[in-house]
Amino acid sequence: MYINRLLLLVAGLLVVFYPTLEEWLFGDRGAWYRPYLIWVLAIGAAYWNQRRRSVDEL
Repeated sequence: MYINRLLLLVAGLLVVFYPTLEEWLFGDRGAWYRPYLIWVLAIGAAYWNQRRRSVDEL
């Protein structure tokens, strides 16, 4: 099974910076749309990662 290096790096950074990210997302003075920014970034990153694959690689 092939694990994309960039995906592995992002997962590692997420583990390291999760407490700070959680405080920023769910803080009292945060905007209502902050949690949705993470979902938009995750969907965009997944699309960008998969768009380079040809149909034969699936």
